[in-house]
Amino acid sequence: MKHKRTWLNRVRSHFVIPDTQVKPGVPLNHLTAAGNYIAEHKPSVIVHIGDHYDLPSLSSYDKGTKSFEGRRYQADIEAGDHGLDLLMAPINKMNAGRKRRGLKAYKPRKIVTLGNHEDRISRLLQIEPRMDGAVSLDHMTFAQHGFEVHPFRNPVEIDGVWYAHYFYNRNTGKPYGGRVHTRLNTIG
Repeated sequence: MKHKRTWLNRVRSHFVIPDTQVKPGVPLNHLTAAGNYIAEHKPSVIVHIGDHYDLPSLSSYDKGTKSFEGRRYQADIEAGDHGLDLLMAPINKMNAGRKRRGLKAYKPRKIVTLGNHEDRISRLLQIEPRMDGAVSLDHMTFAQHGFEVHPFRNPVEIDGVWYAHYFYNRNTGKPYGGRVHTRLNTIG
């Protein structure tokens, strides 16, 4: 019996990773679990919707307080990099095994839409341009892990679905809130 091709056979699967907010001192076993799930189910597309690098050292909310002391940019970057390594390790391990057996590597499309936490770097550089190079979006290892990097507030369309860290009101710059139905009607 010949397999009948339907629209369902052509639909690509998407795996969406929400705000992981990796920072020094927080548990990261959820990233290994997500990587294991990806390796087992092999979605066609992996979409990380940002805020992977929490970057508390660049937060402006509690700057100058006692709780702010001790935060360091380099430690924030290293924590985020380690989190990405944990996420990708099961996939890399699976691909190494596939290579040894002469099988084709699993290569999903990987996208990240940067979030407001990663945007802390851009905001800092707007008010402190002398920090250019000392802090940089290039310090994050998304690209080295094969992710297409999309700037904060720039939605990306994949298979008819739009992804962004959040959708925002262009007049105020603030994210749309309220019920999902209302947001969908507003965004379109």
